[in-house]
Amino acid sequence: MEGDIPINSLEAYPLRAASDDKLKHRLEQRGKKFWEYRLQKFVSYKGWDANEHQNHVGPLTPSFI
Repeated sequence: MEGDIPINSLEAYPLRAASDDKLKHRLEQRGKKFWEYRLQKFVSYKGWDANEHQNHVGPLTPSFI
C-alpha cells in the first residue's frame, strides 16, 4: 500500500489519535474499570440464580465474573 492514510481509519490506533470525545470518555471509563478489577474480590452466593436454572452452593468466585 502506498501513500498516507488517516490513523483513525485503522482497526486499532492510539487513544490520543481519536477525534471523538465520547469515544475517548468511554474508553477511559473502560480502562478505569479494568484497573479496578486487577485486584480480585471474592464473593460467595448460596441459592438459585435469577432464572432458577442453577442452585449455587459453593465455591468462592471473583466478583467480576
